[in-house]
Amino acid sequence: MERMRKIRAEIAVHDSADNFSKEHAVDIMLGEARFIDRNTISINGKEIRFFKACICTGGRPRIPDTLGINDVPFYTSENVWNMTVQPESMFIMGAGPIACELGQGFQRLGTQVTMAARGSQFLPREDQDAAKVLKEQLEQDGC
Repeated sequence: MERMRKIRAEIAVHDSADNFSKEHAVDIMLGEARFIDRNTISINGKEIRFFKACICTGGRPRIPDTLGINDVPFYTSENVWNMTVQPESMFIMGAGPIACELGQGFQRLGTQVTMAARGSQFLPREDQDAAKVLKEQLEQDGC
């Protein structure tokens, strides 16, 4: 896991919002935003006028309201790479794109991964033909 953290640190320099802004001559604003009108947005209370805007909302992991979850240590996609020791096994709650990415990554690194979905559908928001191919690959990988 130490090697993984070093690689992430090397990548982060090139993958930062600041670097992207400088490299591509775009303004990147982080914060809570809402549209005021067709050409004005308020970000953290500051109004900004624009001709064209690209909204990249990102996402946050949803911590399920599962009995006992707060009594055990757990990781999310935001902090999983902070691990210092690779786990022998891992249980992943979820079957969306990020869960699949983490599951396959850890499985291929040698962790035995078990994944569980809330419903019966794997990758429920994705094209089901593509989801079937990905599910078969994860099963071949041992997930």
